[in-house]
Amino acid sequence: MKKSIIYLIISLIIPFSIATNYKVLFIGNSYTAVNNLPQLVADVANSAGDAITFQSNIPGGATFQMHCSNASMSYIQQGGWDYVVLQEQSQLPSFPISQVVQEVFPYAAQLNDSIEKYSPCAETVFYMTWGRETGDPQWAPISTYEGMDDSLYVRYMMMAEDNQAIVSPVGRVWRYIRTNYPSLQLYDPDGSHPSYLGSYAAACTFYTVLFRKDPALITFDGSLNPADAALVRQIVRTVVYNQLSSWFVGAYDPFASFEYVHDNGFVSITNTSQNSDHYFWNFGDGNFSNEVNPSHSYNANGTYDVMLVVSDSCDNTDTLVQSIEIELSIEEHINASSIDIYPNPVSNELKISFAEDYIYSGIKCKIFNSIGLLLYESEVNSPLEIINLQSLSNGILFVSLYDKNNILLKSTKIIKL
Repeated sequence: MKKSIIYLIISLIIPFSIATNYKVLFIGNSYTAVNNLPQLVADVANSAGDAITFQSNIPGGATFQMHCSNASMSYIQQGGWDYVVLQEQSQLPSFPISQVVQEVFPYAAQLNDSIEKYSPCAETVFYMTWGRETGDPQWAPISTYEGMDDSLYVRYMMMAEDNQAIVSPVGRVWRYIRTNYPSLQLYDPDGSHPSYLGSYAAACTFYTVLFRKDPALITFDGSLNPADAALVRQIVRTVVYNQLSSWFVGAYDPFASFEYVHDNGFVSITNTSQNSDHYFWNFGDGNFSNEVNPSHSYNANGTYDVMLVVSDSCDNTDTLVQSIEIELSIEEHINASSIDIYPNPVSNELKISFAEDYIYSGIKCKIFNSIGLLLYESEVNSPLEIINLQSLSNGILFVSLYDKNNILLKSTKIIKL
């Protein structure tokens, strides 16, 4: 995932915060303009305690190709967007695939590439529209509503997958309504554009996709009968919220995952996380690591909750905790407890001492800051190693000791004053 949301990072390191006001750019045409869909999305979000600020470029009949050379590019180049919504001309994605490959896909990619360039943490959202009420008579496969709607579904899903984007599946919500509640009028009298109810269904769909929240939170009914509005929200919950992954929502988020093996207190970890650039490990015994695939030795018997926090360059995070059962031999317990790092807090000189019979040859000391940046590295040269910290900034630091095989022996969080 590319948008900048900070879910959770250890409270000792980075303060907890959740973004609830998103900056959204709508790029499309009359399907977005009719009933002022961007404002409807803002209204439903506000009623649920959330908010969007938005801009839009939605001239009638505009295609992706047109948007690549009109004011939309200027809006994209402003940067700072959390989401950019892309809606193609209503018929074009349903045309023969050879035509779509030439006239739609390249321009979808061009718009997405520009979004990524100017708003690296934004997510592109493809606005999946619907088949016309009686289809499009231009060629047989889309001459019925079902044929046109199926074609639009396939093409929008292709664009989203090809561009690592997400989908706002308004067309699928409409399909569910048409199939199960045909008395609800989705269309304007022209049989193409949305009625107010059709736009309301679109707005609830966008709220659910953008905020990843249950549309049951929405209390805004607009000009609809409250019972009809509640029914639409229930349908959006079924089609969208209950299966967000079907629309690639969250597919590109960091995902924390790891496997481990352990023997007599020594744990070797294989990091199997996805979409992540940074890793923070809490081994549950007061020791920490910023390594990708760390190893760790425990000092005492017990059950330890090992926590991994992964993040990407946009500060999106995920957390996983697994419990590890440790049983040490007497010899291993003595060896692991023979290292002391002090004082803590520390001002200038940090001391690392080893027990009298401890073999410290080849041990390396590394010091990281709170975001995992390596600040200091040296080899231990004596049983009482003294490290001058005057050149390092005050704050939280992590001191880690590794043996000659780069296995983590001990890691301690310290505070430099």
